[in-house]
Amino acid sequence: MARYLGVRVPSKPFSTTWDCVNWGDKTLRMPSPKTEVPGKAYRVVDVPLPVMPHFESMFEVAPPGSTYIFR
Repeated sequence: MARYLGVRVPSKPFSTTWDCVNWGDKTLRMPSPKTEVPGKAYRVVDVPLPVMPHFESMFEVAPPGSTYIFR
């Protein structure tokens, strides 16, 4: 995620939930508690084509009711 999405590791990936993934737009809403300003608690990043299949396969094998992408 650091390489393709430009996010801080490990804090950002481990706080990202499945509801942050916009499957249709192929984007990811990244929580930004460290740089949060009023009205902007997150930023939206595009998920590159090479990364999207990995999100899809992780979602398929995630236990029902899972909240976080990475456990």
